[in-house]
Amino acid sequence: MTVRGIGKREAMERLGMPHEKPKSATAAPAVGPRKRGKFKQTGEQTILSLLKSGKSLTTKDINQAWVSEGRGGTANVLLGKLVQGNKLKRTKVKGEQGSRYSVQ
Repeated sequence: MTVRGIGKREAMERLGMPHEKPKSATAAPAVGPRKRGKFKQTGEQTILSLLKSGKSLTTKDINQAWVSEGRGGTANVLLGKLVQGNKLKRTKVKGEQGSRYSVQ
């Protein structure tokens, strides 16, 4: 029997072995398209309004408020952008994970 010139599928069939299709590594789960939320305030406005009361809040507190509004994910990336834009001041919390934020 010659093996040259035939593909893997045909060789497997000739040997009597079942051939399974490889699963695509890039295939997206069958969940459907992501929905974009509509909110009264932008994410930036939400974070700044939370902090305008004069309190300083931790990352955890801000993320809890973020999720309670029905927003997806976390506010971490936006917090970083606000710190880089000098709109917020970040202070490391000693002995804990996360930071404390206040308005500049």
